[in-house]
Amino acid sequence: MIGTEVASNLFASNSVNPIGQTVQINRIPFTIIGVLKSQGSSGMTNNDDRILIPITTAMSRLTGGKNVGTIYVSAKSSDQMEQAQLDIASTLRLQHNLRPQAADDFRITSQSDILSAAQEVSRFSVTWREAARIMKKIKMSNLRYRVRQMEGKSSVAFVFPRVSVSQYVYLYILFGPRAADVAGGGD
Repeated sequence: MIGTEVASNLFASNSVNPIGQTVQINRIPFTIIGVLKSQGSSGMTNNDDRILIPITTAMSRLTGGKNVGTIYVSAKSSDQMEQAQLDIASTLRLQHNLRPQAADDFRITSQSDILSAAQEVSRFSVTWREAARIMKKIKMSNLRYRVRQMEGKSSVAFVFPRVSVSQYVYLYILFGPRAADVAGGGD
């Protein structure tokens, strides 16, 4: 399945119906079986500029991974959010064969958790090498930030005053799980 923008970019110039056509991702052929309904943009994500493939195919043929890193789920309504989180936790605990007394080996984060963390001042510590790479990406995002040398360390701290949810998600992409831990107030 491909998004409408992908379909337009790949097939608009020659007016070809994309369904049944073959595209290559990392030199691996995939047959297009449908075009997703246009959803537009959400924050920094263009939902029409995506390609969906079966997760098992992605893991075996593209990433080589054996574990799923992230699952996005939505409840039917905000009233059902808490029950949905409990159901998801129960299902994951069963799938991971966790004993009743064992700690979860996964984390469930809701939009309200992300919003709460994003409203705090966010600070991330990285090495100078990582900092140079990150500054190039942040420069393109128009995020306001300060950089300071960590006292007695060979690392640098990025400080982001009051970021929006979409900006926080972008920071999460850049910094990984450290973003959630640090934005909540840790170092």
